[in-house]
Amino acid sequence: MSRLELESHLTPGHLADLGKPSGVFPHPGGEWVALASDFPLLYWPGRATYEGHRLRHRISLYDGSLRVRVAVLDTVRFPINDVAFHPTRPILAIGTGRYDGGYLFEGELLLWNWETGECSNLLAGSREVVRLRFVDGERLAVLLRPVHEEEFEGDAFDTYLGTVLTDLRSAAAAGFTGPDPRLAGLTPRLPATLGFEAPAPTADLQRAEAARAFCASRGLEARTRVWDLSWTPEGRLAAVHDGCLAELWEAGGTRLECFTGAGHGVQLARVSDHLVVHVVHRATDPFAAPDRSSLHRLQDRELVHVRDFPHTVALGADAAGRLLCRDTGDLMRRRPREDLVLATDGTELLRGDLGHYDLFNHFVRLDGGEGLCFLRGTPPSSHQGKRLCRIGRDGTVQALMAWDGLPRHAMNAAACWGPADSLLRAFQVYDPRPSAATFRLERCDPVTGQVLWTRELEALVTAMTPVGTQGHVAYALTSGDVGLVDAETGALVWQESARINGVATVLLSLAARGEQLAAGAIDGRLLLYRYTS
Repeated sequence: MSRLELESHLTPGHLADLGKPSGVFPHPGGEWVALASDFPLLYWPGRATYEGHRLRHRISLYDGSLRVRVAVLDTVRFPINDVAFHPTRPILAIGTGRYDGGYLFEGELLLWNWETGECSNLLAGSREVVRLRFVDGERLAVLLRPVHEEEFEGDAFDTYLGTVLTDLRSAAAAGFTGPDPRLAGLTPRLPATLGFEAPAPTADLQRAEAARAFCASRGLEARTRVWDLSWTPEGRLAAVHDGCLAELWEAGGTRLECFTGAGHGVQLARVSDHLVVHVVHRATDPFAAPDRSSLHRLQDRELVHVRDFPHTVALGADAAGRLLCRDTGDLMRRRPREDLVLATDGTELLRGDLGHYDLFNHFVRLDGGEGLCFLRGTPPSSHQGKRLCRIGRDGTVQALMAWDGLPRHAMNAAACWGPADSLLRAFQVYDPRPSAATFRLERCDPVTGQVLWTRELEALVTAMTPVGTQGHVAYALTSGDVGLVDAETGALVWQESARINGVATVLLSLAARGEQLAAGAIDGRLLLYRYTS
């Protein structure tokens, strides 16, 4: 059976599965260290891929030397605020939570047995747990936020509730279905009365900064979210992630170059004998200045600046080496749109308004075809009734297949070319009625829209590309799975969870070269898979 087999890691491996460290919690006796980390949502100013996320927050338990990983917990739903080790048992109490941005303080109090893997929520109802500590083996002191902003007078962000829990059963085991009786009647109190210091206003930032410094001192190279990959004409691998403009690697695992500077890379486009690197410059104050994009030429181990944009763009490239620079930077329509088509040498071939763009509905990469493809609504100012359009070599815009229909429409697209000039596309079917999201992968005729086959998926596709010589397409999902599908028939060839040394990850970018498939992960790692048939 055809499959993908993990062949090698290009990037440094120590602590590499953490994502972004957010907290360090050592065992009082030094026997273990619990590391909290986050995996940011999949967003850059041009694309957002949120549905079906496999990873958001992680607890990694290591031995005291940080050389042996003991266990990993990936089911944490909210940011991790505090961790406490049980004095005698292999149990971590994990306090999580956040302000929802409008009214509520949400969170959970988890008890995790790292030997059995059992994890349960101690409290009934959603409560943000700020601090906690075991008083002894039977009692747990907890410091909480109010339920909502208006529960008590005064500043809710400087108001704390607390208690010492003597019943450490989970809410489910205790049979609590309504408000948790263990928290009934709590009133504001000073954290010091429970043995806690009052959290500083910047406690989250300080904890994350300290965690990053701690992990860096133990050999962690800060990396996260590999947005795009491409093989160069010389057979090297180029990558862009949050920590650099671009990197260049030998397939054997040697990093040749790491280009740094203002902004970070988000896209790579093959143009003739070189690559174009798209760099996003995030605004520190979005009310004072917008996010911006710049283009750079990567060739012969050099990165050369080409041009700047006063807004952000999303790239597409055709077989002739032309670039489509779709204007993504003004969702509020405060200025005229400036979509551009550039020749291989950077000359402007077209400037105008190709229609409204938003990062859930209009992002699509269909590189390497006979024309520059993009999505446009009906009317062009809309995000609904989208059609696949193509800019021909003479600059004319041709409307191709209908991309979606009303009231349902296709969101969060990923696509690639299939056999016989067909189109493989993956998307989420949005239905305004309250129902579970539907994720689909299908092959269709890009001109008529005739659907040749359809497969249901369990999550969004982050990337897809043909691989090997058997007519198979590799795809990666936000759930963490990676798979192969027969492009001709739609038959599922193979699918597995992308796990590295037993720990899950999510693949965001794929680039094939013959039987070799490069993959970029949410935690910043670069992996090489071998396609076998």
